[in-house]
Amino acid sequence: MALETLDEDTSTIESDCWSFGVLLFEVFSLGERPYTGLQNHEIFDHVKRGNRLARPDLCPQEVYELMLECWDKTPARRPLFADVFSRLCTEAERSPTA
Repeated sequence: MALETLDEDTSTIESDCWSFGVLLFEVFSLGERPYTGLQNHEIFDHVKRGNRLARPDLCPQEVYELMLECWDKTPARRPLFADVFSRLCTEAERSPTA
């Protein structure tokens, strides 16, 4: 959950963007559990100190940079979903197909 959701118990489109960044981590890590080894209260402290999830091995750098933007501590600086969609489409077009 986004910092403001944990801190203030609020849910907004900006906090949804944070959660989408975590979903991207789960997809590119092939389902790895985020923050493995940390308890919920430890995760909150970890993230509040500015720490973020590491880039999964299969994740292109451009997508990881998007994830980091989704996890910006200031909700207003997180990308709009239209921009997220556009950037992911661009990345998909750039990636080789299997």
